[in-house]
Amino acid sequence: MNYKKSFWMDKTDLSQIRTFEYWNNKDIESQKIWSIPNDDFGLLEKKFLSKGLFQQFKALTHDINFSGLTGASLASGNCILESFIIHHTNQKIDKLYCLEMSEHRIHHYAPKILHHYRINSDQVELCLGSFYGLRLENNSLDFILLSQAFHHADDPNKLLKEINRVMKDEGYIIIIGEHYFKFNIVAKRSLKYLLKFILNYKNFRNNNNLIPKWIDLFPPSIRKGDIHYSKYEYINTFKTEGFSSKRKIFRKYENQGYLLKKENN
Repeated sequence: MNYKKSFWMDKTDLSQIRTFEYWNNKDIESQKIWSIPNDDFGLLEKKFLSKGLFQQFKALTHDINFSGLTGASLASGNCILESFIIHHTNQKIDKLYCLEMSEHRIHHYAPKILHHYRINSDQVELCLGSFYGLRLENNSLDFILLSQAFHHADDPNKLLKEINRVMKDEGYIIIIGEHYFKFNIVAKRSLKYLLKFILNYKNFRNNNNLIPKWIDLFPPSIRKGDIHYSKYEYINTFKTEGFSSKRKIFRKYENQGYLLKKENN
């Protein structure tokens, strides 16, 4: 099948994104299971299902009827989750825009996976670009999916403002695959931080306070762009941008998810 490929951002502009080099490094990507080595779709599917993302999606959206809806998946990767979702909804989703900043993921791997799962070519559009700039009309989407994506937003308020622009008043934002740290992990890191402060390990006190911030315990990954937001940061950011949120923890996968709606809707 021939899937429509779009360019929502010039490659030169896209390359200015801080994490562009990592996510567009074909040598690194070719070593990952997501590149479908040896076209082993069975192994790919097994690895994907072990991540629990499809299970998280179903748990958060079991009351939503996707029939005839138009949506977008931001930072969609190779579109295996999107393939499962379209199948899960019995091919009733009208249109799904899949946006990704990795060209080989969205324009090379994604078509192979969509074809493998027999997804109709008129149901999806594969878009290369940034989720800060959605080339869509105002109030045009019924739902937006961010799977393992929201924590890559270094400006989450800007992202939610852009989402708010394109989403209908009654629409949904589905956020899954976000990092969740169990109490014992938080406690262990807090204790380690406190010991460094008490012992003044490598002049630790010079640049740190006695009481750590969340970012001190869970610093971001500069190379990959992973940012570990706290529960307060998630909920406060959602509320600031005018969204109500429902949170669900998936301890088995060490993930959390959120279902957002515009407030008063």
